[in-house]
Amino acid sequence: MNLDRHLERIEPRQLRLMLGGGLLLLAALFFSLLWPQVKNYRALRHSHGILQQASTNQAELAQQMTALRVEIADMRHRLHGDMADLPLKQVEAHVIGLLQRLCSRHRMELASVIPRPGETVHVFRETVLDLEVRGDYLDFFNWLQDLQDELGFLVVKQYEITPIDPDLALPRVAVKIQIAAYRSEAP
Repeated sequence: MNLDRHLERIEPRQLRLMLGGGLLLLAALFFSLLWPQVKNYRALRHSHGILQQASTNQAELAQQMTALRVEIADMRHRLHGDMADLPLKQVEAHVIGLLQRLCSRHRMELASVIPRPGETVHVFRETVLDLEVRGDYLDFFNWLQDLQDELGFLVVKQYEITPIDPDLALPRVAVKIQIAAYRSEAP
């Protein structure tokens, strides 16, 4: 009865405001306390479904793992070239041998090779070589393309092209070039 008297004294406008405020309070509590829990539950249920589905498809997982291993090996080869599995001490010898083979393939002459220790750039160890090669102009660019394909990530730091005999129809050039090959030191 006491409540009835209080309700009779409240104007309808004030009662609507109180009810609206109460609804807003309930909505705020729901969205701040319960809704994050509902979202978390949904995410966990979704993850559980994925894991349950994955565990039933072992053959598919094995295929995906094999495909990923092949992709990683391909990326590693693109980054390091043939140097991917070489010990660090053999990298210079490998690069010099590769330079000689490529020069023979492209009718180029490897006049000089001067290896120098490079810097460490982030997680990459730099191998710097000062080279002089001689041959036809177009053969040089084919040689350089094959060199990049074989070594992986390669940077031409400096170059100087000098004609040997400009009077020939296909002039031979002497190219002094400084290249840097990079190898990851991270596992």
